Amino acid sequence: LGGGFGRRGAFHDFVKQAVAIAKQLPGTPVKLLWSRAEDMLHGAYHPLTQARLVGGFDEKADLVIGSRTFKRGLAPLKRRWANRFTAWLTTLLLSQSIPDTQSGYRLHSRRLVETILEKVRGGRYDSEMEILVLAARRGFKVASEPIRTIYQDGTSSSHFSKRRDPFKIYWKLFRACWKYR
Repeated sequence: LGGGFGRRGAFHDFVKQAVAIAKQLPGTPVKLLWSRAEDMLHGAYHPLTQARLVGGFDEKADLVIGSRTFKRGLAPLKRRWANRFTAWLTTLLLSQSIPDTQSGYRLHSRRLVETILEKVRGGRYDSEMEILVLAARRGFKVASEPIRTIYQDGTSSSHFSKRRDPFKIYWKLFRACWKYR
């Protein structure tokens, strides 16, 4: 298995598809080929996203968040509502407009990364919230850049736990607001 056009990390949807095909054809070699266009449909972020983030990242920004657009009909309703509520609550608590608090597509300045390594313990999605609060409360410039997100029916490119992670995120939001006041 190869390809992926530069994608790295643990999310390899082509492996799942190749294994599913191989199980249907026992003893037969399987070669799975995707066109570049097909490959770009797999995953949550459109390929131009990185260019948009870099374009929004200047020497004055310490954190640029790829703000997902969540257009009606393109994103699942639950994700749209959860994101809007969390963004509203975070904006209220931080007195700073943050249109997307849970986008994992972010750029951090070296100065902010050094502070994160010193102050924030690792975790899951809740750590992203603490980093956001830390940046906003400690005077780092937080900027957003709109990005396009790809959602496909029947695919799940997120490891977000619908039961556990929201509570951890809100707990971390309130706790970090207290910690970095």
